Amino acid sequence: AWGISYPDCKRICGTGFEAFDFSTFQHRFTSWLLPFLALTAQLPYGASSPWKNVLTCFYAVGNPILLLYSLTLTVVYRLWVRKEFKAILEEDPLVPAHFRKRAKAAQYILQNCHQVPIEVLQGDQGYLSSAVVLKENTPWWLRLQYGIEQRRRPLTQSLGAQIFWVVVSQVFAWIATMRKVEGGPVGTGLTSGLVLLWMLPVVWGTYEVGNFPNSNSIKDAITQSEGKFVLAGATVEIQSNHKHRLPLQFAWLPVQGDEVETGATMNYGRLHTSRVTASHIIDTFKVARHKMINCQNPRQSPLDQSQDLEAADRFWGTKGQVARFCGQNIQPGSLSVFKDSKRPGKPPASVVSIGAAIFALLVTWGSLGAGIFVAYLTPTIGLGCYSGSILIYGVLSTLSFLLF
Repeated sequence: AWGISYPDCKRICGTGFEAFDFSTFQHRFTSWLLPFLALTAQLPYGASSPWKNVLTCFYAVGNPILLLYSLTLTVVYRLWVRKEFKAILEEDPLVPAHFRKRAKAAQYILQNCHQVPIEVLQGDQGYLSSAVVLKENTPWWLRLQYGIEQRRRPLTQSLGAQIFWVVVSQVFAWIATMRKVEGGPVGTGLTSGLVLLWMLPVVWGTYEVGNFPNSNSIKDAITQSEGKFVLAGATVEIQSNHKHRLPLQFAWLPVQGDEVETGATMNYGRLHTSRVTASHIIDTFKVARHKMINCQNPRQSPLDQSQDLEAADRFWGTKGQVARFCGQNIQPGSLSVFKDSKRPGKPPASVVSIGAAIFALLVTWGSLGAGIFVAYLTPTIGLGCYSGSILIYGVLSTLSFLLF
């Protein structure tokens, strides 16, 4: 039957309220909605406070497009970092193994530190250039990599089992839609399951790209890496100095917005700054490797070909020489995260952003559209309470995403 007009509905069905049937509610809630609500515990949190974690849950359920958008940007960013390091990690007889170890550690760190805003310190002591060039700093890179590995939330068997039982419950519930329950269709229950179907790829994908339980995880990993660090011309003890980047403000309102907020949900705010930070490190490794292949050293003197390739003093020099060897300068402060440079093979941020937005919209509306379609075709056929409410939810989510 097709939908009827509102006056005819009141004339035939009356104007009173329908009695609440708890058994029907309980069946639909436990079969369709409850398994997905259990998955909200696996959403990417990691904000700087419990209240912001609550807001993250609201963001996810109320605006799934934003969550999928951040996840897609993170996947693209990780793929780009892996592509850039692929050439750096290629074996070459003139590139020492300890250099490749540092590069491999740097790749892992960059691919997993997207949850927080980070800066790279070169400074007047040449921290970045010394970290990249000097063999003695290989243990520091490995300590930092190990600390991040230990704090990263792994893909656990409990998560796999939880997702498995969600899928099983949905399969049984879909089978039930082919039958009649107490003489009536259950298409409305199927609609509830389809609307939240986007949660499965979000939860699984978040664990695949790297997720941390709280905002202090990466800071703790940096603290764990404290110890001996060799600068060109000196050996120092690294001590953590976690200075938060001062937010740019206008009339007491933050201008940077979500870029300084921690958590995987806010990764979209670091689309530009994370890429610029990674570019500083990647370019430093690339320039150093290029000069190694061309038999150059920081002292700009001919290399002794009989010298052991792994010798610690092979690429030793003053802090200025080491900095120039890898394309850096001795300058106070951190390297800018807001000023980008044109690099061959690096897709513009606007193209990446538009592509990620389109993908997030397709996935979300694919889930919502299926729910609207099923609700629309459930007797009485037509746009009604179920299909109309899902449509409103989708439209408001899209508008909210566009406002972000």
